[in-house]
Amino acid sequence: MQRARKKLMAEPSLMERYIAHARQTDGYDTNMLGAVKTLKIGSWVYLRDTRSYSIFIQADSSVAFGVLGLTDRIRDIVGGSGKFFEAGVIEINSHYVCDGLIAGVVLLGKGYMQSYTKTLATLRQQGHFHTHDSQSVQSANAK
Repeated sequence: MQRARKKLMAEPSLMERYIAHARQTDGYDTNMLGAVKTLKIGSWVYLRDTRSYSIFIQADSSVAFGVLGLTDRIRDIVGGSGKFFEAGVIEINSHYVCDGLIAGVVLLGKGYMQSYTKTLATLRQQGHFHTHDSQSVQSANAK
């Protein structure tokens, strides 16, 4: 599944063909097709959980998102918070959702966790922490 996802991202024409084909099919879900377009695959720091979402910081520390798990909580998938990994994030129904295809999980040490906690505070102050804004994932895709 991860290889298929990478292939779709490496060859955007495949994604466009899929979307065009799906639109010709009876009963296609417009929300899901819109979400597919926002897919951002990248390296993320999974800092910690709140009551509402898991905090993901993009690897380059330029943006952070409050992310939900697609079917399970992120901490249940990766065995706790404080991890670095590759995953996909989509925006659907005003929520950021992890696609659950997580690879290359690395445990972060205490120093990294402290550093990323400071990074999150800075991103919040700068308005770069997002929980419900489709423009944010699309902006991250442009990087």
